[in-house]
Amino acid sequence: MVLYSKYNSDGSIVLIGDTQYNVVSSSGEILYTYNFAQNVYLYKSTGDLSAVVLRNEKIRQSQLLIFDSADNSVAVALEDSVACIEIVDNKIYVLFKDGIASYSANGEKITEISLDKSYTDFSLIENQLFLFGSQQINSIILDN
Repeated sequence: MVLYSKYNSDGSIVLIGDTQYNVVSSSGEILYTYNFAQNVYLYKSTGDLSAVVLRNEKIRQSQLLIFDSADNSVAVALEDSVACIEIVDNKIYVLFKDGIASYSANGEKITEISLDKSYTDFSLIENQLFLFGSQQINSIILDN
């Protein structure tokens, strides 16, 4: 089942499904396929990047998959459960129960910020990170 679809600037179509990630040409030819080994938990696709978080509930392990427009994929093992992901300026931001981390398109961890409260969602506007919890909204100014 397709969970998300979008057009790329080259006319190809990105399809994120419950069992695989596909890139399809404008004529319908499958250009790239990646089969998921675990359950899809979260996904986001913006610009040239797509990110999918897979979750194995039995062993409580998550994995971040990063796909770029050249059909390269990178897998990053995540040590904690993920609450939310966003893609901003070719960086993938991952919100955990006790912190937030950013990753480059090649899977390298760029920054990590510890949080003293648990948040369920966030929004990044310019260099200000807004964190949303059940009864609070806080913000952090990020260094560029």
